[in-house]
Amino acid sequence: MDWLIYNRPDFRGKIIDADTKAPIAGAVVVAIYESTPLISGPGGGSPKIIKINEALTDENGVFHIGSYTILIQPNSVGDYDQFIIFKPGYASYPNFPIILKHIDLYSLFTSELGTKRKIIKNSEEILITNGVVELSKVKTWDERRRAQRFLITNQPVRHWPILHKMYKDEYEWLKNNQGWKLTNND
Repeated sequence: MDWLIYNRPDFRGKIIDADTKAPIAGAVVVAIYESTPLISGPGGGSPKIIKINEALTDENGVFHIGSYTILIQPNSVGDYDQFIIFKPGYASYPNFPIILKHIDLYSLFTSELGTKRKIIKNSEEILITNGVVELSKVKTWDERRRAQRFLITNQPVRHWPILHKMYKDEYEWLKNNQGWKLTNND
């Protein structure tokens, strides 16, 4: 956690298809930077969004979000970062249960891209690749609808224009294609 000077390093990663392992171009990755007040009322302090940064993955599925530094109020601390990963037609993060659900994406995206490390999940040792997130294709209309159900902040659209446009386009697609694969038995 940061106090007074809020600093985040570069975030780098690669988004790939969970089945084919092919890169996913055009996925949006959103980093949400928050602070929490040290002094607050009886219920505790609520995190406050400081900044939102977005990046699109390139043809190799790679994204980069530059470092960010700012002074924050003296009576608050930098909180944990949140991430959203979204591409229409794919499961999104953090909505769908993927292996990374219990992994700190901050450390995943700040480690050297492509290096391997072992983690323990449910008493099982799993080998992961730093910076790589696998997204599964959705199979039904309902899954596709659930993939876009992430918390859209109350921040002005100018703070997250890429995600906002993608979200609106997907909403329109869903509205116009309600009969698309209603079940997994297609």
